[in-house]
Amino acid sequence: LQALLSVKQALGNPATLSTWTPSSPNCCAWDHLRCNDAGRVNNVFIDAADDVHGQIPSAVGGLTELMSLTLFRLPGLTGSIPACLTALSKLEFLTISHTTVSGAIPESLARLRSLDSVDLSNNLLTGGIPASFADLPNLRSLDLRHNQLTGTIPAELVQGQFRSLILSYNQLTGPIPRDDAHDEINTVDLSHNKLTGDPSHLFVPGRPIGKVDLSWNYLDFDLSKLVFPPELTYLDLSHN
Repeated sequence: LQALLSVKQALGNPATLSTWTPSSPNCCAWDHLRCNDAGRVNNVFIDAADDVHGQIPSAVGGLTELMSLTLFRLPGLTGSIPACLTALSKLEFLTISHTTVSGAIPESLARLRSLDSVDLSNNLLTGGIPASFADLPNLRSLDLRHNQLTGTIPAELVQGQFRSLILSYNQLTGPIPRDDAHDEINTVDLSHNKLTGDPSHLFVPGRPIGKVDLSWNYLDFDLSKLVFPPELTYLDLSHN
């Protein structure tokens, strides 16, 4: 209860969180959250709120039963991604999207071994993509689109077990790393970057890839040599 009230205070006591009050001590009845069967908060979702202001509160780290954290369409949310998130060892779904959160993506997120989905899209994040994301054994979806990320795509990242990898609308450079062993990925969107080289290795036989968008890069390869998988339903190679 106290951790939630501290979160509310740090975000400027917004009307969006008006039900978060000590006069209603059953926090499981509050808006923008859910509890597990034991009465512990395991899901917090604060979205589409113009009255939320400030940085991601350190008190979030006290919600140790969280499995899902969503901070979505909060234009007043600022600062960087805090280290306190590493205390959320049960976290499976992390969304910080459509905010003005900035700075680097912390390598420490790789300590969250239960992560299945990470969406950090549509922010002001800078720096490189941590290769440590590839160390997360359960991570299946990574969405970093619409940021200001630079550098190359870590080879370890492409060798992960991703089903969806979306890195579009950044300033990434260099080639797309090769991964001949990867056979689970379904969606790859690397469009609107500054990538170079030959990406034809994405279309290896037996890979059930369904959507590929490599448009608006500096890629160069021979389409006549490719055999596209039957699962492919969307392909955009324009503006290369």
